[in-house]
Amino acid sequence: MTADTEIVGPADGPKQGGALAALWRPTLSSARPLLFGIVVLLAGCGLTYAFYVGAREKHEQHLGHEFVLESVEIYQRLQRSIDWHVDILSALAGLYSASTEGTEAELKTFVLPSLDRQPHIGMLGWAPRVAPDDWAEQSARLRAAGAAGIVDAATGSPYAAPPDRDVFPVSYSVVAAGFALDEGEDLWGEVEFRLAMAWARDSGLPTATRPLRDRLGDRGGNAVLIVAPLYRSGAEPVDYVQRRRALTGFVFLAVAVDVLVDWAVQDQSAVDLDIHLADIGMPPGRGFVYHFDAATRSTRDAAPADPADEQFLFHRDPLRLATRAWRAYFTPTDRFLARYESTQPTAVLVVGLLMTVLLAAFSLREARRTESVKLLVHERTQALEEEVKKRREAQQALRSQVAALEETRDRLEQQGRQLTEIAQDLARARDKADAASAAKSAFLATMSHELRTPLNAIIGFAELIRDQLAGDIGDQKYCDYARDIHSSGQHLLALINDILDVSKAEAGKLEINDEPVDVAEEIDASIRLCQPRALSAGTTLVPEIAAALPLLKADRRRLKQILINLITNALKFSGNAGNVTIRARVDAAGWMVIEVEDFGIGMSEGEIDEALEPFGQLDTSINRRHPGTGLGLPLTKSMVEVHGGRLEIDSRLGEGTVVRALFPARRIVARSTGRRGGSKAAAGRGGG
Repeated sequence: MTADTEIVGPADGPKQGGALAALWRPTLSSARPLLFGIVVLLAGCGLTYAFYVGAREKHEQHLGHEFVLESVEIYQRLQRSIDWHVDILSALAGLYSASTEGTEAELKTFVLPSLDRQPHIGMLGWAPRVAPDDWAEQSARLRAAGAAGIVDAATGSPYAAPPDRDVFPVSYSVVAAGFALDEGEDLWGEVEFRLAMAWARDSGLPTATRPLRDRLGDRGGNAVLIVAPLYRSGAEPVDYVQRRRALTGFVFLAVAVDVLVDWAVQDQSAVDLDIHLADIGMPPGRGFVYHFDAATRSTRDAAPADPADEQFLFHRDPLRLATRAWRAYFTPTDRFLARYESTQPTAVLVVGLLMTVLLAAFSLREARRTESVKLLVHERTQALEEEVKKRREAQQALRSQVAALEETRDRLEQQGRQLTEIAQDLARARDKADAASAAKSAFLATMSHELRTPLNAIIGFAELIRDQLAGDIGDQKYCDYARDIHSSGQHLLALINDILDVSKAEAGKLEINDEPVDVAEEIDASIRLCQPRALSAGTTLVPEIAAALPLLKADRRRLKQILINLITNALKFSGNAGNVTIRARVDAAGWMVIEVEDFGIGMSEGEIDEALEPFGQLDTSINRRHPGTGLGLPLTKSMVEVHGGRLEIDSRLGEGTVVRALFPARRIVARSTGRRGGSKAAAGRGGG
């Protein structure tokens, strides 16, 4: 059969088409069973769905009822826990109000047994009101007790001079759970303490601070400080003016939020609800102070979002912590939902659908019998039409494929010619680029050597004039000019040396003279060289060198050049952003790792790639603030790679940069003796 062969079938005749149309024209008698079956199916599905929805709603009502009962029980325990702590503080305030003079002995007599029985209390203490006239006496008493005197709680440092206001130093305190508040700290000096103390003073009621994140030390988490005012014995102030005059100090109680909840919940293994606590008086997005994850039995001090936004079932109740308003959120866990899981709704749905399908199948059986003959005729006719259609489509596809193959052949021939031309152009461009690169390297090497000869003479004459070796110049400004010429010449000479090294590196001619090098000594020497620049920038150079650091087989001059380049680059972009840390260690793979970390302006990923290209400094605004040639990092990378190592850069904009030089394990040389005794580097931390 050829591509031009035509096939004619029954579908070509007009009479056959009319016969098929007449065959498929439905009659009322044949459609009635089918319609009845559809009605039965739809009615059964609707009734089944209604029963399913009713069963599910009943189950959800039961689930919600049990969830609310458990949530309310935990909420009531939490509120009792909070009220108990406030009552403890009120009792301590009553002790001091009943006593003519609060003493440390009375505090211990009342407080220590409470702390022994209730170790979850973080701290109990007393902060008296100290007027400026009583400053010296109170400060001396605190020093005699071993404290540093009266300390500003906001800064942690003793006051340089008495402030012109009353202070409230912690005079007696008992710590049970590591709350970071030392004797002598002026509570009024920290804003969170001051806000709570001012409200308690004017209202006469115990008052809690906002959640504090920096007072629990290494254990982390949020804590609250509850303060209660103490008034002069016999005084009964009725307004805030009288209360301010009669105020003699404060008693306070500190407790960690997670400890507060643990004491209330007690048996966490029996809890199947996630607990979230929020301080509703804090700004939006910052109010969540505690989260208990019942699934993992873990806690954290903040929740990622409002639980009501993510849970179909949640409950919340208000909590009162002294004068602050908190809110407790409860959300069910998968284990809670599984405990009350019911198969009744699913069983109703499955049984109903099964019965509906069976009834619909029985109703459709009659319709199937009636239509079977018509369906058989239709299928045979349809098969014949499909065969004719497929043969026509095959003929058309064959013609299209022949044309497409011819077009593809022509296009491939044209693309082959184009690819040949492109390959020839690329080869010529590659040869030109190689020649240009070789010419550039030769030019840079020649010019660097030619420039250094007159430049050395300029530097020598500048030293001669600056030091007045040939006689007194007479005018100091000429000495200053000579000093500037000498400094500029040295800078230009260093730049020429860098250019020469870069050209050698690009030409693959950078040579090294290996010898065992003490990396710690080279770091110390480099820090001494860079120290004046660090001091002028207000930056501290901090070495952190691993103990018993082995020697490194390397070119001593190149290694020092690597260290100086990395340190000066870190100083240039650090400004006065704190420390620049120089570390040296051997990693798990046995490689020597030298890294320099700063906390300066940082770089993006694109800027890191640009900074590693010769003359590839960052944007012009940074160039104006931190001038340079852009050769430091590329040259350092080349010198590290010629040692068989690699240079890595980790940086983030606004956070700082870590530049890491890694030397392979084959260059590690074991020490024959121990490290130097007393080295700052051996201590792991020092200042430049």
